[in-house]
Amino acid sequence: MSVPFDNISLKQAVVSAKIAIEDAEINLRQQKEDLIRSVMNQYATIQNQAQQIDIAKQSVQMQEKTVLDAKLKLKYGRVSVFEVDTLEDQLLAQRLNLVTTEINYLNAVTALHQILGSTLHNWHIHLRY
Repeated sequence: MSVPFDNISLKQAVVSAKIAIEDAEINLRQQKEDLIRSVMNQYATIQNQAQQIDIAKQSVQMQEKTVLDAKLKLKYGRVSVFEVDTLEDQLLAQRLNLVTTEINYLNAVTALHQILGSTLHNWHIHLRY
């Protein structure tokens, strides 16, 4: 019969468990920091996209005014039909840019909801188990 004098395997298991706990805590802190960083970045992206929408709307309004002015000038023979047509093409491009910017904004909002895990809640979707 032997009596364990200094149970090294037991101490080793305790030390290994403590190290595993510390590693898990470090990983948890890192994941929290990553999540916070992701949410902050996505929120900044949403704010930026909202500003881009405002800029695109102003651009469309200015281009519409330019087209109206050009049509008035065309009426009095001050510009050619080609110039008016070119300005209308530019207006169409500005409107397309506005729609693209709005889509990017909505995609950014959706990405934020995905990060937060609130997509189903926002769409009022209830899962049945």
